[in-house]
Amino acid sequence: MMLCSIREEIPKNQQKRPVALMIPVNLRNYFPSQSMTNFFGWIEVGYIFSDETTFEDVLLSVKKQFEEELVKEKIAMHMSGYVRIEKNPFVRAVPLEIKKYFLMIGANLGSRSITAVYSNIGIIRLPEEYKEYIQHFGIFASTNSLQMCSCSYGDEMVLGFTSKIPDDSIQRNFQRMLGEENVSHRELKNEFPE
Repeated sequence: MMLCSIREEIPKNQQKRPVALMIPVNLRNYFPSQSMTNFFGWIEVGYIFSDETTFEDVLLSVKKQFEEELVKEKIAMHMSGYVRIEKNPFVRAVPLEIKKYFLMIGANLGSRSITAVYSNIGIIRLPEEYKEYIQHFGIFASTNSLQMCSCSYGDEMVLGFTSKIPDDSIQRNFQRMLGEENVSHRELKNEFPE
């Protein structure tokens, strides 16, 4: 639904390019780790739209991409590639300040294929005695591009949109599509800063 919501706002002259989401993946689900630090990778899921594309087309494609990308062997292959670069004696000989510069360039070039980011924090569980004090949870991230974060607590799922662009057209498209698919929802707005 996020891909379709974004697609509606892309100018005609740019509609031949894929709409792509970067989706962080918790690697602890695939590889045991005792580390307290973040241990994640990501996958890219996208779709090249045509005038005949339906929501169901996008849904089937995204499901297939998840099945292909979220495989332990494929994730391990990506991780091995990063480790190989890190262990390369030529790369190790380059001073850290120069590496940082090239990493920044690489990150900027790599992010050009990404239209937005989607992070699913998952189910939030707290002791039962806190339940009466909590109405709901919301997750918001600070990013350069559009990001949607989701989490759930009790029987409610909250989707939070953040963007440095004040236009909320994509969020409105998303809400409209929820209604079209008969998904019960309500809008909560935060006005930051007040």
